[in-house]
This record gives sequence, structure tokens and C-alpha cells, in this order.
Amino acid sequence: MGLLLKISQNVKNRTLTQKATVYHKKNLNKVNLLSNKYRMKKLDIKKKRNKLALMLVIFSGIILIVLLFMNIYKNTNIKRSLEFLNAGKEAFNNKEYGNAIKNFKISIKFNPNNYEAYNFLASSYLMIGQNEQAIKYYRKSISLNPKNSETYRLLG
Repeated sequence: MGLLLKISQNVKNRTLTQKATVYHKKNLNKVNLLSNKYRMKKLDIKKKRNKLALMLVIFSGIILIVLLFMNIYKNTNIKRSLEFLNAGKEAFNNKEYGNAIKNFKISIKFNPNNYEAYNFLASSYLMIGQNEQAIKYYRKSISLNPKNSETYRLLG
């Protein structure tokens, strides 16, 4: 009878052991799943960081291109402004004030901060007797370059 009891206890122990093993395997699977999820999240975070870095590089490149074109555009506008300013000066010296006014206005369109163009535009208006226009443009020239004493003298 003692042998039967030992066998019975052995069977119970094996069953408990098997149950424990199955339980352990289930928990191990859960741990593995959690571990895999964690690894996947880490990979997702790395992918997102890489995408973000790539987007940042692309965005920086776009900004550089825009700034480059703005600089080229600005330089082109300044050159064009100077061309029309010189044409206006030539017309002014030839007493062609109407033509000078047109050229100075175009020069100002290309470079609105060109105080010299405003100064000559004002002088052109003064020469044709449009004093109010002359005063308006002399004041604009002074606002752009307050240190130009010649404009103060012309404004009177």
C-alpha cells in the first residue's frame, strides 16, 4: 500500500509540476509579449526620431534655399534700382523732369529704402513746381537717412 501511495503522490506531484510549468510558460509568454512590445515601442521611437531628424534636415534645406533666393532677389532688385536711379539722374541733369520722375519711381519700387531716389524724386517735383509732392518725398528721404544734411537744406 505504501507503494501505491508513493505512486499516487508522484502522479499528483507531476501534475502539479506540469501545471506549474504550463503556468510558468504562460507567464513567460506574457513577459515575452511585453518585452516584444517594449522593443517595438523603442523601435517606433527610434523611427520617429529618425523621421523627425530627416524632416528637420529637409526643412533646414528648404529654409536655406528660400534665403538664398531672397538674397539673389534682393541683390537683383538693388541692381535694378541703381540702374533706374542712374537713368533718372541723367534725365534730371538733362532737365527732362517727367522722365526723371518715372525713373526715380521705378527705382523706388525696386528698393523702397533708397533715400537718394526719394531725394532726387523730390527735387524733380520741386523743379516742375509741385512743391507739396517735393516736401512729401524730401520728408521720406529724411526718414530713411536722417543724417543727410543736404536733404534738410533742400527742404528748407
